[in-house]
Order: sequence, then structure tokens, then C-alpha cells
Amino acid sequence: MAHAGRDPLWLACMVVALQDSIWAVGNPNAGDLCLRCHTPGGWLAGRSDPPNLTALSTASGDPDFDGINCDLCHRMVDPMSGLRQPDVPPETTPEAFASSFSFQFATLPDRSYQVQYCDALQAGDWQDLGGAIPGDGTTVPITDTGLSGESHRFYRVQSTLDPPGMDPPS
Repeated sequence: MAHAGRDPLWLACMVVALQDSIWAVGNPNAGDLCLRCHTPGGWLAGRSDPPNLTALSTASGDPDFDGINCDLCHRMVDPMSGLRQPDVPPETTPEAFASSFSFQFATLPDRSYQVQYCDALQAGDWQDLGGAIPGDGTTVPITDTGLSGESHRFYRVQSTLDPPGMDPPS
């Protein structure tokens, strides 16, 4: 969860933006643009009107002040695919995640990469997924086939600089 909706600097800027909007156009509606990213849970639930934050929920379990959260990213679908935005690829459906997960990342020459995963961020028990990957400036596809369908796995890619003439770690 991000804290974009709880950031005191943003809250102060929001007050100034609302005041400027009232001065410039006679209403605070310009604040709605800020709410879309800083409080997407409340905006999607229709609690962004009026745009002065008073309709947003502070109840436990409501994502109004959570900023960008898992639910928001997992709901991102382009409703206007005619604008040549990519459709949701079939490999990103929940059924596709039942036994494997694939992603890719770009590499740089003279670097080595190690993909790691863990099933609980709080534990911090990162485990290597495969061996070290030497960077060569291409995009590397990664597939994890060790999923049980029940897990919520997290991934990271660590990078190390390989001095010229040295073999990357194996």
C-alpha cells in the first residue's frame, strides 16, 4: 500500500489547489484530479464528491486513504481499447496464475541479475529463483512454475556490477 493519501505535504497542497480552483473557476472541482491518484479507492467508490476530502471514509477496511493499492493495479483495464491501448493479456487472468507466473525485465551489459521471491514480505525470507543471469542489454523473460495457486508471491530482481574481464557469478 502506498501512503499518497496520507502524505501531509499532499494534504497541504490539496488545500492550496482547492483554494486556487475556487479563485480561478468558482468551485473546487479541480481537486477531483488530485483525488483520482492520491485516493483512488474513494474515487472509484464515488466518495470524491465534494472534492474537499469530507466524503472519504476513514473506517477500517475502506481503502480511501491507501493511495495506490493492490486492488487498484489489479483492476486496471483499458475501457477504450480503440485508442490502441493494449487489452488485458490472457496470461494476466487469475486462472493463468494458478500454477505459474511470468514477467520480464531489461538488462544492462556488465551486470548480473538474480531473481528472488518470497511468500511473505514480513518474513523477508527471499529465495533465489534460478541462477544468476548475465546482463547483455536484452529483455529477459522469467517464469516461476512453483506456484500452488494459494500463494501470493512477491518478486524482486537484484543487480550486481560485473567488472570487465570477470565472469558473472554462477
